[in-house]
Amino acid sequence: MAPSVALIALANTFLSHFCSLDMDQMLSIRTSDCVQVIGPASMDRPAMDNAAFRSAYGSVLRHFRSMSMETKSILTDTERNVVVLHVQSRATTIGPRYDMEYIFILHATADAKALNRIEEFIDSATAKTQWTQLQEAIVALEEMKHVPNAQ
Repeated sequence: MAPSVALIALANTFLSHFCSLDMDQMLSIRTSDCVQVIGPASMDRPAMDNAAFRSAYGSVLRHFRSMSMETKSILTDTERNVVVLHVQSRATTIGPRYDMEYIFILHATADAKALNRIEEFIDSATAKTQWTQLQEAIVALEEMKHVPNAQ
């Protein structure tokens, strides 16, 4: 059973690493067998181990320029070593702004030094729209690289 202060510190580190847009930092506070699930279920996203998470998001991160998060609320369950965060993010990308509302349920190790499960719930309507816009901006950027004198 980890104390609340340790769980909150781990949650703040998680958010800081998330905002760093650095995959190695993001993965550094996860156990080797950590699993991340993104919901709601209607998003139809598979559960991801660390390798799958790196594969799914590693190449996309380079298209983000900055990210910040505002914590709206935080709850801890010291008996289960769980932290629940409600956050609002704001990000700049190579294309449109990418603003998202999240609920994270972070499952910590007994000593609150690492995460062994991350449940991420996103605003699915906003996610679909913004993700599509970001993907379109990435495609447009890649196409520009192949046009003479476009750079």
